[in-house]
Amino acid sequence: MDDLARAPRAAKRQPFVHGLPTLVAGALLAACSGNGSPSVCDNIPDQEIFTGDYVLLDLCFKDPEGETLTITATSSEEPVATAHAYNLKVNIEANAPGEATVTVTAADPGGRSASLEIEVLVPNRPPYAQGELSDIRMLVDGTKELPIDLSFIDPDGEPLTFAATSGDPSVASASIQNSDTLVVAGLAPGATTVTLTATDPGGLTGEETIDVAVLEPVLIFRDDFDSYDREWVFDTASSYLYEDGLLHLRSRYSSDFAVAERTVNVAEWEYRALVGVEEDAECNQVGLASEHDLRSWWALFAEGSYGVVGPEGEGFVIYRGSSDAVRVVGERTEMIWTSRSGVMTLAAGETVLEELDHQVFAPWSPELMDVAGLMAGDPCGETDKYSLFDWADLWAIEAAGDPASRRSEVDQGQDARAYSIPWVH
Repeated sequence: MDDLARAPRAAKRQPFVHGLPTLVAGALLAACSGNGSPSVCDNIPDQEIFTGDYVLLDLCFKDPEGETLTITATSSEEPVATAHAYNLKVNIEANAPGEATVTVTAADPGGRSASLEIEVLVPNRPPYAQGELSDIRMLVDGTKELPIDLSFIDPDGEPLTFAATSGDPSVASASIQNSDTLVVAGLAPGATTVTLTATDPGGLTGEETIDVAVLEPVLIFRDDFDSYDREWVFDTASSYLYEDGLLHLRSRYSSDFAVAERTVNVAEWEYRALVGVEEDAECNQVGLASEHDLRSWWALFAEGSYGVVGPEGEGFVIYRGSSDAVRVVGERTEMIWTSRSGVMTLAAGETVLEELDHQVFAPWSPELMDVAGLMAGDPCGETDKYSLFDWADLWAIEAAGDPASRRSEVDQGQDARAYSIPWVH
């Protein structure tokens, strides 16, 4: 339409005085002969404006005596659209979906007036998904929680409500928690989909579908350490030998751990080992390591004590304690270390030592593992004492896709793979 000037919201607005009438000199208006009321020169067609946009429209009124006219603009539904008149223009701004009538009135000093009406439609637009939510791989009896408040956009800026449905409720259930979190529970092995629906106040919807696989954990590896397994790669600090069905592992340096690693690609894991240290090695520490995308976690035992170490910013956070269940000098204790359903747990046999919500390691993902490790060290500097591994195994589900890509050394910041970490004593 020729008399319509659209502008994006970010454009500089024309100045106006909110709530005050605008005086227009009669000299600026087309004059008519004779006495009478002002009149409208030209009507304005209906307007369709999206929320957040505005239009600036030209006005034309005639006064027969050429007197100064006062022009005002009002909206029948200000929550939907607001209007302001200035000079010979009216500015209409769309605030929310709906319909409104804008009335523009020109009055002369004697109180005679003329009005025109502009019908305004602010269309309701449906919400839409922003990107794609990751597919879910989970354990039977496990749960997954995903924040969804930022997963959809409503172009009109209206609040959204969410609902979730499972394609096969016998495999996995789906629900919304606290109005903004998707909760999926694995009930039986199988595959299904979860449909997430966002609804705006006007009833328009947007949808996103997530593939869900519910799996039983499988044995990824087991090593009884009867002989050398080339899957393990020992670092330069390691001194090791296989003897009497045990892996003997120690560090050559008092400041570092000895580490043996092997590549995996798993999620929702349980990592176990039967561990101990030599007689008269009260200071030795022995444990397991997990790494994902160059971020590492450690679970360590020393005589009567334990520790869990994980990334925090560019450093480490340590959770430690003591327990009579941890007996490693001249003995063996089963270390059971799990990271499943949003919780990391460390146990000595049947004794649970530590339970940590994965949020303490945010934004990292401790439930994923692309490197499994064995660790041994002696903070007291006695590098001739061995830590002992009777057996080790890993139970998990295969992770989706390929192992995490390795960041460049420049992007690593602090080398998360350096094992000169704080001791747990």
